[in-house]
Amino acid sequence: MSVHINPDPTLQNNLMSFGWECTIPNSLILGIQNKNISEIENNADIIGISGITSVSECFNRFYSGKLLEIRGEGMLPFFVTPEHPVLVMNNIQQNNKTVIGDIPFWCKAENLLEKHSHKTGHSLIIPRNKLFIDISLLDLQIFRKGPKGRMSATEFPLNENTAWILGLYTAEGSPNDVGIQFSLHKKEIFLINKIKEISKKELKHSVYLRTKENCTIANISSKILSRAFPFWCGKGAKNKKIPDFVLFNKDEKILKSFIDGYFLGDGCITISKGTKNRSAVTTSKILALQLQLSFARMGIFSHVYLSKKAGIEKILGRYCKTNNKYSILINLNLKRTFIKITDSFIIVPIRKIKKVDYFGNVYNIKTNDNTYLLSNAVVHNCDKGWHPLIQELIDELNKLPDEIEVLQVKEKYAGLRFYVSGASEKAYKIISLYENYSYHICEYCGKFWTAKERVNHGWYKTLCDKHTKKWLDGTLYESKWKKFWRLLFYKLTGKYR
Repeated sequence: MSVHINPDPTLQNNLMSFGWECTIPNSLILGIQNKNISEIENNADIIGISGITSVSECFNRFYSGKLLEIRGEGMLPFFVTPEHPVLVMNNIQQNNKTVIGDIPFWCKAENLLEKHSHKTGHSLIIPRNKLFIDISLLDLQIFRKGPKGRMSATEFPLNENTAWILGLYTAEGSPNDVGIQFSLHKKEIFLINKIKEISKKELKHSVYLRTKENCTIANISSKILSRAFPFWCGKGAKNKKIPDFVLFNKDEKILKSFIDGYFLGDGCITISKGTKNRSAVTTSKILALQLQLSFARMGIFSHVYLSKKAGIEKILGRYCKTNNKYSILINLNLKRTFIKITDSFIIVPIRKIKKVDYFGNVYNIKTNDNTYLLSNAVVHNCDKGWHPLIQELIDELNKLPDEIEVLQVKEKYAGLRFYVSGASEKAYKIISLYENYSYHICEYCGKFWTAKERVNHGWYKTLCDKHTKKWLDGTLYESKWKKFWRLLFYKLTGKYR
C-alpha cells in the first residue's frame, strides 16, 4: 500500500501550519561540519543569525510541486518551498531614489519581489556574526599514530603567521607521505622565503625545495602536519575550506591573515574599466561561501558566482572531467549604492526569483535560534508542531493494503483534520485516533505536557501554556524583529499595535 499526497497547491499551503516549509537535499549548511541539509544530524553546530547554533531536530518529507529559486546580487541561488520564511528588508523606490528599510522581517518566499532599477522589491540579509572562538593553541597529539614516536611539538600555535600559511595551504598546498608541500612558480621568491621563515620560527621544521621546469615545490617535513592540515583545511581542491577556529576566531587579524595567504596563492588583482578588483577561483563551494561570510564579518561585500559548470574539458591534450568553478570578486574602489552595510548585516537586493518543478524529498531543521543560512541568506527553521504526528499517521497507513490519496490536511476547531479517499474502515479508525491525539499536542511546538484546547474571541487552537500566553497577547507568530518594532512604537507613541 502507499499513501499519495495530492499535489494541489491548497493542500501544500495548508501544510505550512504544521512546520513543513523546506529546502532541497543538497542545500549546503555552513557550520562546524559543513554538510548538505540531508546529512545534518541532531546536535550539529551550524551558523545562524546569532552565530553558532545547534540543531535540535531534523525533518524530511516528500514534496511534489513548485520550488522557488532565489538569487541575490552576487550570491549563489538557493531553493525553498513557497511558504518558507526568508529574512528580508524592504527596498523601496521613492522619487528616483532607493530607500532600504532599517527593520528586517520574515516574508514567505512566494511573496518576495525582485529588486531592479526604479522598482520596489526585497533584499536578502547576510549576517555579520559576532560570536567567535577564543583559541591560540591547537592540539597535535590527536594526529599522532601509535603510542611510540617522537614529536617535535605537541601543540600548533595559532597566530597571524601560522594562519597565513594555513591560507596558502588552502590555495596551493597538499599533503604527501613525509609532510605538506606547496606548488609555486619558481619566480614567487617572496612566498618561498616566507614559507621558510614561518616554518623555522613558528613550526620548528625545515623546508626542502625542489625545482622542476618552472615549478618550485616547497616541502615542510612533518608527518603530523601532513595529517593535521588536510583535517583542518580539507584535502583536494574540491574539499578545501576555512577551519572553524579561523573562521570564527575572536581575533579578526587571524582571519585576515588567512585570507591574505589564500589570495596570494590563488588570487589576483585586475583592473577593468577603471575599477580595481580582487578575485579568486575555487572548485570548493564550501570555501566560496565561507569567504563571502568572512568578508561580511569585516564589513566587505564580496560577489560569489558560478563561473563555470562541471563538465568535460581538454587539458594539455587530454579530456578530463572538471568540477564547478566558483569565483569570488571584491570591488576595491567602487561604491555599491544598492548594497547596504550595517553593524549586524549586509543587505543585498534580490535579483531573480524563478519557479521550478520538483519531485522528491525536501528537508528542514530546527535550531536553537530558529534560523540557518542558505547561500549565506538568513532563513527560518522548521517548528515541530503536528509534523511528527502527521508523519507517524502516514507511516501507520502505509502498513495497510489500501491505496489511499491524501486530499487535505488542516486544523479545524483546534483539532487535526486528515481527509483521504480510497481508505478502508480500519484506515479511518487510525485517522480518527490520531485526530483525537492532536487535541493533546501543541500545534505550535509539539509539546503535550500542558497542551489543551484554548478559545480566543471565537477562535479555537490546541496550545501549551507558553504559547497560549503568546496567542492571547497577539505575539504567537511574531518574529523578534516585529516584536522590537512593536515595543519601540509603543515607547515612542504610547500606542499599542
